Amino acid sequence: MIHCGGVGIKRDGEEVPRRDEKREQAVEKIGVEVFRQGDMKLIVKAPGMAEEPLILIVPETIADAEEVLADKEVTPSWVEGEGGELSYEWRTEGKVEFSAKVTPGEDTVDAAYAIRNISSRTFRNLFVFTCLNPGHKPADAPSFREPAVKGPFIRTGGEFRSIHELPPHKGPRPDINFIMSAEVGLAGVPAAHEPFRDHHEITADCGFIASEGGNGYTIGMACGHPLFVFHNREWWCVHACPNIAELGPGEEKNALQRIYITPQGKEEVYKRASREFKFP
Repeated sequence: MIHCGGVGIKRDGEEVPRRDEKREQAVEKIGVEVFRQGDMKLIVKAPGMAEEPLILIVPETIADAEEVLADKEVTPSWVEGEGGELSYEWRTEGKVEFSAKVTPGEDTVDAAYAIRNISSRTFRNLFVFTCLNPGHKPADAPSFREPAVKGPFIRTGGEFRSIHELPPHKGPRPDINFIMSAEVGLAGVPAAHEPFRDHHEITADCGFIASEGGNGYTIGMACGHPLFVFHNREWWCVHACPNIAELGPGEEKNALQRIYITPQGKEEVYKRASREFKFP
């Protein structure tokens, strides 16, 4: 079976995204804690937010432009490491095999994947759909739902914009918003997701999305080389989905998504993510 080494999607000549080392040294070593819930869902408790735990789904979906490759049928057997990290392996026969590793930091959680194509066709616009949301039960973080929350915010045109300040799309579920990355462009929308894409012609500058809670904390997700950012107002979730692009039969690639849970504002979190992922 394949194993993820915690790296991000790498293009030729690029370095692996690292956490902000100066911040890691400066922050008191309390750290985020991650707990199993019995399926792909994890409960995340962060310093200062112990009364408002979050849900992290690792992943909610793995899919490409043609079909879902791994979804609700995944029933992982989580393995806990000595440093509090959690990992599992899964195989969808005839389609894909992958390993997932969740590593908590001081105010971050890394979700790293290694994905191998075991089908006979090439995957195009392959992506990993990791979900961070305020939950309902057993986790529940009302500070990150209406009316307390601000955002979620994305970067477009060099500035922050709240998704809810943008014109609503005309799809069957207007609370679901796909915003394609500028790196991929509007033409890269997977056909299955076209009904949910925003009809306003904007793209996200980078793989970053964040919400500011009523409790003074910011939650966000970042990745390099994004396919899209995503928000569902029904759950107040945030997603930044890396574009693994093409993956031929027998080929393997890695992906990394980083979750931030911090009293810093969205601007500071964006600056950290920009350094770590080298946003354009």
